[in-house]
Amino acid sequence: MPPGPGAEVSELFPSMQQEIARLCASPEIRSAFTWFRAQEPQFAHWQLELARIAAPPFGESARGAWLAEKFKELGLDPVYTDEVGNVFGTRSGFGHGYVSLSAHLDTVFPAGTPLNVRQQGSRLYGPGVSDNGAGVTAILAIAGVLQAGGLHHALPLLFVGNVGEEGEGDLRGMRHIFSTPRWKDSIHYSLVLDGAGSDTIVAEALGSRRFEVIVRGPGGHSWSDFGTPNPIIVLSRTIDAFSLTPVPGSPKTTFNVGVIRGGTSVNSIRLPAGSRQNAVLTGTPKSRRVRTSIKNSTPKSFRPSIVVSKRSVGTKRATWGPPSFQSGIFATAARCNCADPSENQEPPRPPKSGLGRTLKPILFS
Repeated sequence: MPPGPGAEVSELFPSMQQEIARLCASPEIRSAFTWFRAQEPQFAHWQLELARIAAPPFGESARGAWLAEKFKELGLDPVYTDEVGNVFGTRSGFGHGYVSLSAHLDTVFPAGTPLNVRQQGSRLYGPGVSDNGAGVTAILAIAGVLQAGGLHHALPLLFVGNVGEEGEGDLRGMRHIFSTPRWKDSIHYSLVLDGAGSDTIVAEALGSRRFEVIVRGPGGHSWSDFGTPNPIIVLSRTIDAFSLTPVPGSPKTTFNVGVIRGGTSVNSIRLPAGSRQNAVLTGTPKSRRVRTSIKNSTPKSFRPSIVVSKRSVGTKRATWGPPSFQSGIFATAARCNCADPSENQEPPRPPKSGLGRTLKPILFS
C-alpha cells in the first residue's frame, strides 16, 4: 500500500531529502542567498522595467528584445530569438542534455492597457507585475547569481523567455520549442517559473479546452419584429445554463466564460452574438463532455430559427504524476531551511515582490 498523505518525506523520498539537506548546508548556497538579499533592489528595478513594456498576446517582441539584452549582460552565450519570438540564453556545462529554466513573456492584458506600474515601499503594483514579471525576473536573478560565481552546475542551463502562454496564445512558444529538432530531445529537465510566491510547486500540466460559441438569428427591430428570437437573450440563457454544469472536485475541474460580445444598438435584435468558454482540468480533458454540455445548454425552444455554432480555439493536454511525488517535492523543499541560522526566522508569508522566497525551491529541486 502506498504511503498516506501524512507520511514523512524521508519515507517517500529519502535520497531527495538527503541531497537537498546537503545542498542547503553548503557554504555556496548560503552565500547565494546572501547575494539574493543584497540584490533585491536590482530585482525590483528589473521587474518594474519589464512590466512597463507592453506584451499583449502575439505582441511580445519589445519585451523579448529587452530580455535578450539582459541575458547578454548576465553573461549568457549564445543569446538569440527564434522565429516565433522565444528568447534563449545558454550557460554552458559538461553534460549532453539541458536543464531549461523558462518564464513566459506575455501578459493577459490587451494592447493599449495603461501600464501604471509603480513601487510603494517594498511592494510593486501594476498590470503583469506578478504574472509574469516575477517569473522573468526570477530567471534573471538565477543567471545573475551564477555569473557572480561560487555556484557550479554539471548540465548546461537553457534560459528561455517564451511567448504565447496566456489565453489564445495556446502555448505556441513552448509548442514551437518542443517541435524543434534542436531542443525537443536535448531538454532533459524543464523548470517553469510563473507568478509570485513559493506556496505551490506543480508537477503536473493543466489541461484545457477553449471554445467559441456563436448564436445567430434572423435579426430585426425590437418594435416591429418583437418576438423574433434574439441571439443575445439566447446566448445569455445558454451561459446561465452552462454555469450549472456539474464538475468533479477531484481531479479539480473548472470552467469560465471570459469573453462575450454582440449588439449594435438598443433597438436592434442582433443577428450574431458570441462568447468564449474555457474549461480547465487537471486530468485528461473530457472534451466531448464539454462540447455536449455547451450544446445542451442552448434553449431548445428557440430552434431551428436560432443557429448555434461552436469551434475550438485552444487545446492543452494534461499530464500528471503520482500525488506522492508532487507532495514529496514540495514538502522536501519546504522543510529545508536555507537561510542563515543566525537570522531570526519568521513564519512563511506571501512575498512582497514575487522574488526571494520563489527562488528557494528553484535552486534545489
